[in-house]
Amino acid sequence: MAHKLADELLKDILLLPLLVPDDMFANRDAISPFSKVDRSAADVLLVCKRWMRVGTPALYHTVVLRSMAQAKALASALRRCPDFGTYIRRLRVEGSYGEYIWQAVKTAPHITELCLSLTVYSDVNVGGMVKTIAMLNPTRVILTVSPEKKIKNKNQDALIAALCKGIKKWSRMHTFEFSGSHTAMESWDVRPDYLLFPEFLDALSNSCSVEVVRMAVWWNSNTDVAGDFACSALTELLTSRQSVRLVFSAANGHGAWEHLRFTDRIPQAFQSRISMDANVTSSNPNNLLVAPTTSVQHQFLPNPFFKPFQAMDDATRESILACVAEHALRRDHPLSQNPGGEWYDLAVYDSAAAESWFQVNTEWKMAALRVLARRIVVHNQAVCTGLNALLASHPDLLRDTTSVRFNANWSPITPAVQSRILSLTAKLVDARVAPTTAVLDLLRSTGSSATLQSLELVMNTWCDDFTSIHLSGFPALESLSLTINSCTDKTSAASKLPLVDLPRLRSLTICRCPPFVLKAFMETHSLPAWTALDASPYHDVTFLPLIQSRAQLVKTVKLWRMQAEDWATLPAMEVLDLSEDFGENVLLNLSQPEVAHSNLRVLRFHTSRDVYPRPDKLAIEQTWTRVLSVCITREKFPKLETIQMMSKEALWPTNEREIKKSIWPKLAVDLQEQGIALLDRDGRGWRPRLR
Repeated sequence: MAHKLADELLKDILLLPLLVPDDMFANRDAISPFSKVDRSAADVLLVCKRWMRVGTPALYHTVVLRSMAQAKALASALRRCPDFGTYIRRLRVEGSYGEYIWQAVKTAPHITELCLSLTVYSDVNVGGMVKTIAMLNPTRVILTVSPEKKIKNKNQDALIAALCKGIKKWSRMHTFEFSGSHTAMESWDVRPDYLLFPEFLDALSNSCSVEVVRMAVWWNSNTDVAGDFACSALTELLTSRQSVRLVFSAANGHGAWEHLRFTDRIPQAFQSRISMDANVTSSNPNNLLVAPTTSVQHQFLPNPFFKPFQAMDDATRESILACVAEHALRRDHPLSQNPGGEWYDLAVYDSAAAESWFQVNTEWKMAALRVLARRIVVHNQAVCTGLNALLASHPDLLRDTTSVRFNANWSPITPAVQSRILSLTAKLVDARVAPTTAVLDLLRSTGSSATLQSLELVMNTWCDDFTSIHLSGFPALESLSLTINSCTDKTSAASKLPLVDLPRLRSLTICRCPPFVLKAFMETHSLPAWTALDASPYHDVTFLPLIQSRAQLVKTVKLWRMQAEDWATLPAMEVLDLSEDFGENVLLNLSQPEVAHSNLRVLRFHTSRDVYPRPDKLAIEQTWTRVLSVCITREKFPKLETIQMMSKEALWPTNEREIKKSIWPKLAVDLQEQGIALLDRDGRGWRPRLR
């Protein structure tokens, strides 16, 4: 079908994968967004010659150079086909690449937007960039990240001088954007780039065409001398250029209200030419720097007596209100943890939205209460008391509850109190309760045991009613978590209990559990579908022999550490997550000759590569190099496909300078030769884009 499309239609189609969005081209974050790109836009041009011909102008429309190799390749391509240079409209340069940048740009007379970095070191050649700046006449200039710490060298001075000279002579430049980043002068003195390089403001004051200057408001402007200097320089710019507007953006998490103390120091006569980015909100409703919003006139006056769905019966109206409330009360982005304070799940539901619903009328309040009651979370005795008071006036409130979690770790809710709440439920799918006989029997009597899919048993204090974990009558259970901190060994009675089959249990999490409790559980329960074990919170791995008889089919395992003798206890293991903090144990455990596994496919390290107190960086790199290149081999792990580093620190270097110092690209290449992929926490492998 593609061959039947006109060139104009095909061009519009190819623009989607080939054009670079402006927010990406002008991105000024510390880490370049192009360092995370995992595909090449030029791949679409390899389909056929026609696609190559039609798509080439769009490919060259935006040029991004991140390494010397890329600059050399561009110069070579434009040397062979100079006409391609006429397609270039936007140029982003993330370094200094000698004469190659000049050789490429001299064939591109139509560049209108220039984006470049001020981080220039003494070991680079800026001669080509200086000649490039002298040749261009852009309409928009964007500075990217400034150095985190102040650097001073001849190369940077030459680049800044060339930029200032260009700013004064460029006749088409209407927009100049500072990077928005701040550089540390001293431990207490952090300044934006327009103060770090004040010559830019002087050059802009002498510009013949600039109309918009974008910058970040200085959030550390309480330093009087430097703050006065900044405001004086900006006032001089506004005075010399009557058409210039200053557009400020938030910096370092600070909003418009926090920056008023800075912009208010600029004379009132120029305030009308100062604005904030529209996406920056203010905590002060009187803040004049925030872009005004348009008001919408209501066509109808509000009626406090209006009752929606009046023509419907009560059951239908209640059902519709429940659906609306479920959508309105849920958070757009659920929280990873429940902050506590309410009897419902604040990780899922928004308390501010709930309070608004409570104020509408009684019917809407009841609809909101029923929705919130679907997920009960009790953090302390006070919340439990409030919930009991609410249940006294609304005894059927928990009729649709699907989740009940008692999360009071430090002031536990007693099993008796838990039983009062659980007795009002009958359709639980998820529960976090005490593992006492009374609580488990109550779940069976109310019918919840037949519907429970996820069960977390938690006992932080000693209890007389606890003997062992016996889950008869829980046929739908798919996930089980055990946190037993303190109990007396009464498992002799458990040996007389009948064997219980949990046919659907797939995941078992062991946060903490005495060996005799775990042993009794394994002896009295059949787990034919068990495939996932998570014991990463449990630092003692001596329990593995206790579960070996039931763990022959476990494929996914998360552990704190793996001793050399433990690898044989999990013969079917395919995915292994190790969570031990970085140390010699990681190396010692993996370097043992008996460490091997015939079925392991994925190995994940959740260890930090830069823990506190910070160990020697060279020692870290040497240890990881030995772990990944010596200890882990194809002979020991014949089916291993992936090694994933789950640490918070970025794994892959983001620029050419970092690549030369990092050990990870070389390790990735060496492992790839064995057919093993090395990935970061986001699942991205090393792609040699800069070569």
